[in-house]
Amino acid sequence: DEGVASIIDRTIKFSSNDPDIQALQNVFSGFTHLWKTTVTSNPGFHLRNFYSNMVTLFQQHGLDAIDGDTAKDAAIATLSSLNGVKKAAEQLGLSEAVVRQALGKTYGSHTLGELTEYARKKGIISMTFGGRDTKEAVVDLLGTGKKGVLDTVGKVSRDVGSHIESFAKMDSFLIGAKKMVNKGGAITPTMLEYAKNESKKWFIDYEDLTAFEKDTMKKVFPFYTWLRRNIANQVGQIVAVENWPSMALPQKLIRSFKDTSVDMAKMPGYMREEGAVPVGRDDDDNIIFMYPQ
Repeated sequence: DEGVASIIDRTIKFSSNDPDIQALQNVFSGFTHLWKTTVTSNPGFHLRNFYSNMVTLFQQHGLDAIDGDTAKDAAIATLSSLNGVKKAAEQLGLSEAVVRQALGKTYGSHTLGELTEYARKKGIISMTFGGRDTKEAVVDLLGTGKKGVLDTVGKVSRDVGSHIESFAKMDSFLIGAKKMVNKGGAITPTMLEYAKNESKKWFIDYEDLTAFEKDTMKKVFPFYTWLRRNIANQVGQIVAVENWPSMALPQKLIRSFKDTSVDMAKMPGYMREEGAVPVGRDDDDNIIFMYPQ
C-alpha cells in the first residue's frame, strides 16, 4: 500500500533527523546498553539461555535434538566459523587435523565445512544475539569501543552469548539437513533455504527488524527483538503442539475462545506457525483470526 509506505517513510525520516528525538534516543540508548550489560554479564544468564535453547530444540525436532553426533558437528562448525580452525581445536581440546577432518564430513551432497560457510553467510552463525546487535558486534571486533571494566565484562559476555545462540541455530540447521538427507540423499538449495528459515524461526533472528525498530525501538526497550519475536513464537508452539502436559492449561484457554468450526489443520502453514487462532466470523462469514503480535 503506497499510502501506508509513505507514512512509514516520513515517520522514519522525522525520527532520524529531528535533533530532539535523536537526543532522547541517545539517552535511552545509553541506559539500555548499561542495563543489558548488567543483567547479561553473569554465568547464570547464559546457562539459562543454553537450557532454554535446548528445550526449544527439543520442541522443534523431538528426540533428534539429543543426537550427540550432530551436536558435536554444530559445536565444531560454530567455533571454527567464529574463531578459526586453530582456536576452535584448542577450545575443543582436539588437533587441527581432527577438526579439519570433521569439517570434511558429508551431509548428503555437502560437507560440514560447506554448510558452515553457508550458515555464516546466512546469519545462522553470527556475532549477534539478544544482548548485542550488529553495530555492537563490529565495535567489539574492531576494538574501537570504550575500555572501562563494565565494557570489557560486557564484551566477554556478548561473545559467550553469541556462541551459545549460534550453536543452537547451527544444531537446528544441521538436524534439519540430516532429516532431508535421510529422505532424499541430496540437499538442494531449496532444502537449505528451508532448513535455514526453520532454524531462524525457532531461534530468533535478531537482525530481522525494520529500520525504525533498529534505530528507535531497540534503543528504548531492552531486549526489544526477543520480546517482538518470542511472543508469537511461543503462542505458535502452544497452538501447534498437542497433548503435551506442559501445554494443557494454555491450550485449554485457547480452546475456550477458539472457533471450533474451523479446522486449524487446513489453515496455511504460515498462519499456524505465527500462532493465529480463529475466533469467529464477520457479517460476511469471513473468518476472524487473533494474532499474538
